Amino acid sequence: MRANKIANRLFGILFLLWASFWIDEIILLISDIELNQKWRIFFRGFQYFTPILFYFIVLFYSNPKLQLKKIIFPHFILPIIYIALLYAFSISHYQIINYILLVLMLGQTFFYITASYFMIRKHKKFVMLYSSQTNEIDLTWLERIAVGLLVCVSIIILYNVFFNFERLNLALNVIILIAIFYSAFHCMRQKEIYPFKEEKIKEIISLNTESEIDGSLKKIVSDEELIIFKSELSQLMQNKKPYLNSNLNLLNLAELFETSPHKLSYIINSGFNMNFYNFINKYRVEEAKSLLLNAKMDQYSLIAVAFEAGFNSKTTFNTTFKKFTNQTPSDFKKSCSTL
Repeated sequence: MRANKIANRLFGILFLLWASFWIDEIILLISDIELNQKWRIFFRGFQYFTPILFYFIVLFYSNPKLQLKKIIFPHFILPIIYIALLYAFSISHYQIINYILLVLMLGQTFFYITASYFMIRKHKKFVMLYSSQTNEIDLTWLERIAVGLLVCVSIIILYNVFFNFERLNLALNVIILIAIFYSAFHCMRQKEIYPFKEEKIKEIISLNTESEIDGSLKKIVSDEELIIFKSELSQLMQNKKPYLNSNLNLLNLAELFETSPHKLSYIINSGFNMNFYNFINKYRVEEAKSLLLNAKMDQYSLIAVAFEAGFNSKTTFNTTFKKFTNQTPSDFKKSCSTL
């Protein structure tokens, strides 16, 4: 895939690591011989990187320009300790070491998957700062995988504490197999999250700061200038209707408004007290309302109205319309037709 190259390549390695969890079972099934101790240490050592790799996949989906060399080394500390303990257990067979290994495996899995989950939640907020259509770039599918993995890890922890884990072997294998197919399917369908030129990607990613997401923005223009810019932007939206372009993003609108993306983002966030996504889609909802009230549009379906108003999917249209009006598009049309 040409889109999201680094994240997709890491996903390929992740699938390979996932597959290695079945190596000992496959060898036992084929030859009726248990996996050699040295190979067991080798595979379990590499398997320890699975949740870490998932974390880096999320990192590179949300920031493809990330410098890996600057952040990778601290993540090798626990794997080195884990592999050393694996070797120690193979020699001594002290049960206490096995318990430590179990805690290390489950603990770091829970930590990295949880960290990945919150990173995805942050990404979902961030894409609303620059895109008017987030349903294909907000990584919701990856969030579901993270939640599913957290549930699996929690179940494993509970059963290791209270029950015999072997009872769950088949059920967990089936769940993980479903997760692999689900991941592969969505990984191949995932569109480029930053479909911009190299220099523009860096400019957009630079918006991704806690202050901008939380709303406590650093002042870029004076209050007097903000009032003027706010009025000019409103006129632009009403006269040229750029929101009818379903692919509209912060860069497009900044170019049309003849300003920088940072400045436009500040004007929208501070002047209208909204992020870019809500700012654009509020106009689209108003456009859709006028279309639904237009008798000439009665012959067209709701999805046709959605596309005409600038939305790119019926689901997004229904969700956004209800968010701003507390009604679905069909309910709105029915309520207006009875007046």
